[in-house]
Amino acid sequence: MYTNNIMKQIYHPPQFFPPIILHIRKLYTNTYQIGKKLPKSDKLGIHSVIERKILNIFQNAVEASFTEKNKKLLILEKMRIDIELVKQLIRIENEIHILNEGSYINIETALQEISKETNGWINFIKTQNPLL
Repeated sequence: MYTNNIMKQIYHPPQFFPPIILHIRKLYTNTYQIGKKLPKSDKLGIHSVIERKILNIFQNAVEASFTEKNKKLLILEKMRIDIELVKQLIRIENEIHILNEGSYINIETALQEISKETNGWINFIKTQNPLL
């Protein structure tokens, strides 16, 4: 009990996460749930690559939110590339009938929203620091 009180005093979790982090978290949980229903060959193939890339996107978003402004742009550019790659991989999953149409539309819509938020974040940084 004493240790628990110390932890409450030392660790202060952030009170606010940028909305993009929450959207990426939701995207990952949805993608993970879909993966649990897939055949093993699909789950361990293209779908595992998609899950790893979404986790990379999540990591980059968290990293960018805690990084100095002058270093955020590089992280966000990497994140934008990973988002576009995941979009293409999801399209492939849909084309080869791994994903049903409803799941594809839900994931694609979430990816488009995350992509818009990322591009908005990049544009905001560029307008704040025109030299970047």
